[in-house]
Amino acid sequence: MERKLAAERKRAHGELANQILGLGNVIQSETLSYLAFQKNYGKSVKVRAPGMFVEQLRRKAESAGGKLIDLHTWSLKMSQYDHTTGVFTKKPLSQRWHVLGDGSGVVQRDVYSAFLARCVMSNTHHPSHIETMWAAQKPVLLQTGWLRSEPAKIEPSGKITVATPLEQVVCDRGFAAGHGLDAVVARREPGDPGGFALRTPCL
Repeated sequence: MERKLAAERKRAHGELANQILGLGNVIQSETLSYLAFQKNYGKSVKVRAPGMFVEQLRRKAESAGGKLIDLHTWSLKMSQYDHTTGVFTKKPLSQRWHVLGDGSGVVQRDVYSAFLARCVMSNTHHPSHIETMWAAQKPVLLQTGWLRSEPAKIEPSGKITVATPLEQVVCDRGFAAGHGLDAVVARREPGDPGGFALRTPCL
């Protein structure tokens, strides 16, 4: 059973790595503690082995003349950052949709983090660069359903709230065709020399 599990994992890792490298050979990925993953999601990590996958992806990227760039998770805080306000706001893990600080709508949390990772330069957020990239990617995200332009309600306290959709509803309606829940990548921009960002697959 363990031998079959290892063989299937190796096959799946190779297939996914090849799909990613088909989009570009310069990959940006957050540095994460896979030991912490093992403590919190032991059985799932055993089956999927995310650390092994990232190392295999790194080797394949280097063999293809590219590279895998490690992004500093704790300084970038991509799941907390909002490019519209420049503010970092900590969210519970159960909150899967990010409410944009300017009240323009809601975006799926992992997709938005992947977009921010795609825009990182020298391990730093650059608001002007993010704004330019956002203008180009916004129509794509709206079309797929991962971004919703919902009217925002400003409460007396100044807090902005938006009705966040259920992720399963978005998927069931077919808005996110071609987008899996286990890996999120950002589209490559025209003229971009083969770069994109990868968020570590969900467990």
